[in-house]
Amino acid sequence: MLLDLWGLNSDISDLKKSKAYPYGLTEDKVEILKSANYNTVAELAEARDDALLRLGGIGKETLKRIRSTVAQAIWM
Repeated sequence: MLLDLWGLNSDISDLKKSKAYPYGLTEDKVEILKSANYNTVAELAEARDDALLRLGGIGKETLKRIRSTVAQAIWM
């Protein structure tokens, strides 16, 4: 239940760039993550950095953006 309050069960599509997340994820990054079966904020929050960096199209700067956006989503 507490996970729901923090938005951890939200779909990662909610993390796309928007007024709420001006530095959010682009559509193509969300699709890369979804194709690797990262579908919720919780799954993305728990993902290991090395696993995310092995995905095509995810580099160190994108990893920083992912971590920042997830943290923002959890604390909003």
